[in-house]
Amino acid sequence: METIRAFTANFLHDVGAFRLWERQKADLIRMVLFELTWNAFRHGDATFAEIASSRFRLTLRADARDFSLADLRARPITGGGNAAVLDLERRYGDTLKFRYRYTKGRARWEIADISSGGPSDNPCGVGSNRLNDAPLNQLAYLNDCDEIHVYAQDNWSYSDSLATHRAVQRLGRTRKIVVHNVSPDSILAHYLIELGNVRLAK
Repeated sequence: METIRAFTANFLHDVGAFRLWERQKADLIRMVLFELTWNAFRHGDATFAEIASSRFRLTLRADARDFSLADLRARPITGGGNAAVLDLERRYGDTLKFRYRYTKGRARWEIADISSGGPSDNPCGVGSNRLNDAPLNQLAYLNDCDEIHVYAQDNWSYSDSLATHRAVQRLGRTRKIVVHNVSPDSILAHYLIELGNVRLAK
């Protein structure tokens, strides 16, 4: 346990997380990474774990059993991992997003800072042009997202907003649309919200 505690803390210090984020936010991310890594070994029978950093995204990989964030949230007893994830979502859910994938015996958790960068830095993000034009198979990475973060192109207008709303409906099942690069004070903001299931990124 102490090795994991040092591993996660040292990694975040080495990549400059405590300079990028305010102290409280960085420390909560440290605790989430510790809890997820500890769970991977303790409950998931992992034999290795690694953390990587790329731009505004942290990725934890382990050869653990499949145990998704949904599974973690659904546990009747609020353990350390569940409490850490829920606290991070409650405090910073508008700027930090989780993503979990399990492929070929490998578990992968991502924490992305969606307040920085663009759609490529957001695991549930897509540029408005790509959303409207790309074939559905190229948007399959959005299938697990409960919210689709759409990054509006320059000089967006009413028709663009409606096309984006329809494009998200085309993906199947009702999901919240979070629009970036549109000011809440703009004239267009009211129209977007009236379309339904839309909010503007903070």
